Amino acid sequence: MCLCNQQLDPKTKRMRAIGGTSLAVALVLKSFVQPANRIEQNGLHGVCGFLIGLSLVFSLSALIRCRRGTHV
Repeated sequence: MCLCNQQLDPKTKRMRAIGGTSLAVALVLKSFVQPANRIEQNGLHGVCGFLIGLSLVFSLSALIRCRRGTHV
């Protein structure tokens, strides 16, 4: 798989790091934060959903850049 290749340009490496970090933060945040009421719980779900979506966007765009060989 091309993401295992260490010959990636810095932008692709940065995109992979942001994607992995946002996924980890979303999962850890959901595990350690205990909301007190329904509004805080809804806000927490919104933030976690946003971070998971951000992770998907950055990871998939890094994969596409790697497959195409795009270094722009």
